[in-house]
Amino acid sequence: MRGRPLPLPEHGQRFGDWTVIHPLAGSDSSGARRSLCRCKCGTERPIAVRDLRRGSSKRCRNCGNHTAAQRGIVKHGAMRGNVATAEYRAWKSMRDRCTNPKTAGYERYGGRGITLCEDWRGPGGFERFLAHVGHRPSPKHSIDRIKSNRNYEPGNVRWATAAEQNRNKGDTRLVTIGSRTQCLKDWALEFGIDYQRVHGRVRRGWSVESALGLEGHY
Repeated sequence: MRGRPLPLPEHGQRFGDWTVIHPLAGSDSSGARRSLCRCKCGTERPIAVRDLRRGSSKRCRNCGNHTAAQRGIVKHGAMRGNVATAEYRAWKSMRDRCTNPKTAGYERYGGRGITLCEDWRGPGGFERFLAHVGHRPSPKHSIDRIKSNRNYEPGNVRWATAAEQNRNKGDTRLVTIGSRTQCLKDWALEFGIDYQRVHGRVRRGWSVESALGLEGHY
């Protein structure tokens, strides 16, 4: 024997993202009563009362797909399906080269003592990392340690282009002229002189000022 029908919802009653605008809006082919509901996005459609009452339907299909995608980003770093975001791939690579001896490049990171801070490990580690560095500014940016001999930790990690990272290498020569300090390549760019020519002059024993054509100006 069929049980008593579930009570109709009231006008304005909320079920997840649905809001009831007409408690009774006909029945489906099986005879189940339906209520006309409006999703938070504005979509309106009749929903079976039993689905509302049991929580089987909480929002429209479009909002449901969006929510699932957002859960993927937070939980798995996935933007759609199983495709990982650039931020998640950067975090995973950073983690692996510090902690997994089987990872290519481990000897230059974890193998020589570079570590990943505890706050960016384990459950929620990706989310905390992303909250600190933010989203990748462009496809030309990748994760870089500001001080190359320090660890992957808050305050020492940024998104940087390849050119910025090359200037940040441990063997980059910093040169002070007047009251300013920057790498030799930037001085060459500033004065419009070919860097290889300047570098070659310095290697042959020229002073930096002479190599840049500034001798007598500083």
